[in-house]
Amino acid sequence: MATSQSHQVFIVYAHNPEEYTQLQPPEGAELETSEGKRTFLDKAKAHDEKMRVSIRQHEKLVKTFATFWERNGVHALLDQHITDEGTDNRMKWAQGKIEGSRFVILIISKSFLPFLEGKPRPPVDKEYLFSNDYLYNKIHFLGEGGPKFLPVFLNQKKDLSLLPKALMASTVYEIHEQEIIDMSPLDISKCSESLLSLYCRVTGQNRYSRPDVGTPVIPIPVVRGPFGPKPVMTEQQRTKFNSLSKQNNPLSKALQSKLAESEAFSKHWRDIGSRLDLTQVELAQCEQCEDTSERCYQMFVVVGRRTGEAGVSAAILAEAARQIKQYQLFDVIQMCLEN
Repeated sequence: MATSQSHQVFIVYAHNPEEYTQLQPPEGAELETSEGKRTFLDKAKAHDEKMRVSIRQHEKLVKTFATFWERNGVHALLDQHITDEGTDNRMKWAQGKIEGSRFVILIISKSFLPFLEGKPRPPVDKEYLFSNDYLYNKIHFLGEGGPKFLPVFLNQKKDLSLLPKALMASTVYEIHEQEIIDMSPLDISKCSESLLSLYCRVTGQNRYSRPDVGTPVIPIPVVRGPFGPKPVMTEQQRTKFNSLSKQNNPLSKALQSKLAESEAFSKHWRDIGSRLDLTQVELAQCEQCEDTSERCYQMFVVVGRRTGEAGVSAAILAEAARQIKQYQLFDVIQMCLEN
């Protein structure tokens, strides 16, 4: 069967979907009798047989998964099932098929990562992953893990801790057995989003189309701020600020009223109030007044209520004006004090 690289996948899996375990003999005197030995051997035999059943079921499921691809236009090769006649070097065969396939599907299970890393396992099944060292190097050291290798959890719950570290950022697919049984051709109505996404990825199809080129851009209104350099305090303003900074006596209600009636001062009441540590709730209460001068005066009332006899002084207002960089307010405060 002649195939192009774009329609061929190489499937890699470990036979056992669970962790490889070996029943350990009990400690103590249980094995000193023939009955104890026979009991342990029976348990070990049952344990190994259960593992073999799990292996056979998983291997059958992976072959069903490969058949799904074959029935839907994609040639699928299994790492441990050589189909080419006259192949002597199995490792070379596996490496060649990996290079000749656009994608390599990794069937992730609890035993896959230890298998890929070459860790020892009990001799329950005489399997050999022809491409484990080669795959490990390509994924971890050659930087080819992302685009080419596709992690798939087949009939298992997704668990990212089972992935090779180099594939942690890859798209992970979760496929259930019922989706791939006797599905020829592919029935989109019965497929999960994960299976459809994987099929589109392998076959190079875009499931979601982009908007047509030329779609008009939505104009966003531009909010223009003040132009020019930031205000700088002049020497004359600095002199007035230093003079006001020495006046720490609380302002009388008459002076507070005069400042509130000054449009040049009252229009900055909110910024000044924020510098005087008014909360958002207190600022909102001031905002309920009808005009700016009343809001400004209410600000003074709130500060006076909070500070008691201390009230607000010319020094405090001058410092607030300096913080908001409204240096012209020094003149306004000074004029109110003088008049």
